[in-house]
Amino acid sequence: MSLNNKLTLFLDLSLDPLRFPKNMTSFTESLRALWSRETSQDLPYHYVPSRAVAIVMLVIFGTATILHVAQALRYRLHWLIYTVCLCGLVQLVAWGFRLGSSYQPSQQALFQLQISLLILAPTPLISTITITLEHLMERLGAMGLRPKWYTISFVVLDSAAALTQAVGADMAAGASGNKRIEDIGTKVVVGGIAVQIITAVLLCAIVLGYARYGTIIKPGLLLHGMALSLVFLIIRAISRIIAFSQGWHGKLLANQSYFCLMDATMMILALYTLLAVHPGQHLPKARLIPCFVQTNHPREAVHNLTQPPQYSPTSETDVKRAGKVALTTVDV
Repeated sequence: MSLNNKLTLFLDLSLDPLRFPKNMTSFTESLRALWSRETSQDLPYHYVPSRAVAIVMLVIFGTATILHVAQALRYRLHWLIYTVCLCGLVQLVAWGFRLGSSYQPSQQALFQLQISLLILAPTPLISTITITLEHLMERLGAMGLRPKWYTISFVVLDSAAALTQAVGADMAAGASGNKRIEDIGTKVVVGGIAVQIITAVLLCAIVLGYARYGTIIKPGLLLHGMALSLVFLIIRAISRIIAFSQGWHGKLLANQSYFCLMDATMMILALYTLLAVHPGQHLPKARLIPCFVQTNHPREAVHNLTQPPQYSPTSETDVKRAGKVALTTVDV
């Protein structure tokens, strides 16, 4: 029964005293049952999206995006525009579609657009972390692979996971009641989320492993902030895999509070964590001095700083200045 038909039924019952039930409690329960059936079966969200929540999220994600753009321009890190800033923009557009859905909750196109964007949103954020790690390794020494291969590997893995989820979600959302297609789409989504969790956990382990050297080369604040953002993304992914494991019509997917807490809140925390420990504030602003010898291991890189410089200072002041520059170039 459509929403218009139910409203018509309500008006008919209200205007016709012969059909109006004598027991007001049973009438109220009947209306609740009708409305519950609308939200659980007829609507693609399984509920009517909250307009107030959508507006609040638009303000929060809009503010985060503007601040990230301002920081990227301030520190001239233009690669942040198409990574973390893009993540905020995708979240902003997705919540714009959810705001539209609060006016038209039965509109299937709005539902599919917002769910696809929310699935893709974490990928630029993970790219931000991998590229930041690459820049750190280029300055302080890599571990194992060349720095660029960390970025290529994790961006490809996470992009594949996100696209897999988007395809699965599109299959399930467009199944039009076909249980078999819905189940296949849901399983594809769960598989994509599982790959995303593995990718994020591996990246987090590498970031924390590199942070072990923080007591010497002092990149600890930035690296731990990156790891914390990844933890928020991992929590979000785990909550999604739990929700989708119940099926496309499961209770958790039909729970708006669960979505806001475990999806939107985790993305907010991840975005604002990277604002608090912004790469522009912590990445070295100057190249290493000539006495620094390029190496593939952070401990060796720091050891090289203790070696005599490859030039002869003319005074004691020059010696102190050289030592201060050597320390500040690795203080990230």
